Amino acid sequence: MTQKNPQVLYNSQNRQELLKTALEYARSPLQEDQDVLLRFLRTEGFLTRLDSPQDYQQMEPRHLRLARIIKALMDNGSQAAQRTLLALTQSPTFTEDEGRVELLIEALVVIRPAPPEAIRFWDQYSQPDCPEVHMVMDALADNGSEPAISLFEKKMTTPGFEPEELVAWMRDPVLRHRNDPLMLKACQRLLVGGLPEEIRADLVEALCDYRPDHWYAADLKPQPPPRSSATKEARDLLRAICNYALEHVTLSPRQRAAVEAALKELDLLDGRK
Repeated sequence: MTQKNPQVLYNSQNRQELLKTALEYARSPLQEDQDVLLRFLRTEGFLTRLDSPQDYQQMEPRHLRLARIIKALMDNGSQAAQRTLLALTQSPTFTEDEGRVELLIEALVVIRPAPPEAIRFWDQYSQPDCPEVHMVMDALADNGSEPAISLFEKKMTTPGFEPEELVAWMRDPVLRHRNDPLMLKACQRLLVGGLPEEIRADLVEALCDYRPDHWYAADLKPQPPPRSSATKEARDLLRAICNYALEHVTLSPRQRAAVEAALKELDLLDGRK
């Protein structure tokens, strides 16, 4: 048994003391410690003693004390800590606040392969008109496991999303993971069928080109991984996508040039003349 003091979690009004004690439990790999922590994370009384209603109104979720506890659970790496995160997806008390939902959406990224509980939670918050949908799409791509990429692909063909939203996902999560074989396989399927024809060229462009000054308005611009870091499997998949696009996708002259440039880069990486 541990020497942690659960009475602090029951009774303390000192937010720093609550945080310190909760972090001790969050960092533990022991199931009994995680069970104690989960019991409190499911209660509004503990959550409001940890972060006041004013904190929730005035702070971004990542600045809450709760965010440090969630981060400790993410970094823990034990199955017990992962079970705590998954159990929180089923807690109406925890998920009644949008900020806590956002923390949980990001926290589930570390559980690979994504289990059914995580997929259901992400699916719930990535319906058309859900304010968290863009965060979920980032999380799915960052998780990168087959269940997560399968849901990502499904969302790309779900009725109700505007073409501008789909293109935004191409130029952020897809672009950031365009060396990942599972993402490339999903993109390959989307090009062949399912993706609206009028934006298929945008997907090809996101895989082959990078135009930060034209694609993004914000100062923080997603960065694609270097092509040189792609595995042989990833390079072969991209080559197949490029060849398909040249034959079957309506490309602008610039887009066609980007595809051809990508093929030349692949040839160099593969030692082809």
